This record gives sequence, structure tokens and C-alpha cells, in this order.
Amino acid sequence: MKLATKPKDKVDTNSHPDSDSNDNCKCMVASNVSGFRRALSANAFRECCFLDSGASHHMFSDKSCFADYCNKTTSIKLADGSSLASPGEGLVHLQTEDNSTLTLKALHVPDLAGTLISLGRLFERGCNVVRTGRSTFDMGKDSAVVLSAKIVGGCCNVQLGSAPQEPPVTPAPKL
Repeated sequence: MKLATKPKDKVDTNSHPDSDSNDNCKCMVASNVSGFRRALSANAFRECCFLDSGASHHMFSDKSCFADYCNKTTSIKLADGSSLASPGEGLVHLQTEDNSTLTLKALHVPDLAGTLISLGRLFERGCNVVRTGRSTFDMGKDSAVVLSAKIVGGCCNVQLGSAPQEPPVTPAPKL
């Protein structure tokens, strides 16, 4: 699927959430310039997950993805000047390729087109990108594959698995 260019967004920099994730969704790369928290807004991609090199935070539109949630209003500004509201933030648990649980801190953005996974945030927290083929790569941390991706038509298609949205039995690193 080709992704048409959509306006990117800026999140009010007064908020400092740290995380990401979503339930069994495909991810696509959406790149943009750095400096602001960014997101896409379009109803057409509601079930999608975008691996975004310009997103400064993980953002989920579906509140049911959150295991731990607190109400905290944040304004997300789009490049076109419009805004989206984030009514809260919290933790999301994802199942990695090796069946371990990854805990992500994320913003809840109900009007977001889909889930945004922040490539930069994962990288800052120790995840590395490893090319595995001509059009594939893995993101891994501590010898564990966090996600695998395949580039199709210029887009990064990724499957993420959701873990039960309750605190893991053993503490997992927050990304």
C-alpha cells in the first residue's frame, strides 16, 4: 500500500511521555523532519501502525492497548497548524519476536490515523537496526529481536503482537 503524504504533527513540548505500541498491526515508515513530536491524522489508516523516524513519542489511538493509563492532556500540533488532543498516556505491553514482553510508554491520541512507533525513541533506548536482507531489517535489543520489517513499495511493513495488558511477571525494560 502506498502512503500518500499526510501532514505531520508537533506535540506540545511541555509533556514528556516515553513510550509506544499496538496490537497486531502493520507498520509503515513515515519519515519527517526532526525537532517536534509528530503524528499522522487520517481515518483511512486506523488499523495501521506506522514506524515513524520523526515521531518523538509512541502514540496509540486505541485506549484498550494501554495496561496502565493516566489522564494527562497534551496538545499535538500538526504541520498544517491544526491540533489533535491526547487525553492521556500510559504503558503498553508488546510481545516480541522471541515471545518476551516489551513495555512501552505511549500517548493516547484517539483521532490519530493509527499507531505511531517512534524509531528514534527505540534507538535512544538501545535498540539497533540490523539489515537482514535486500529489503528487510530487524530492530533488536540485547540479542532479542523487538520487531522485523520488510520494505514494500517504499513502506516498512511490520507485525507487532500485543501481550496481555497487565504488568509482566518479570520487569521488562520500558522503551
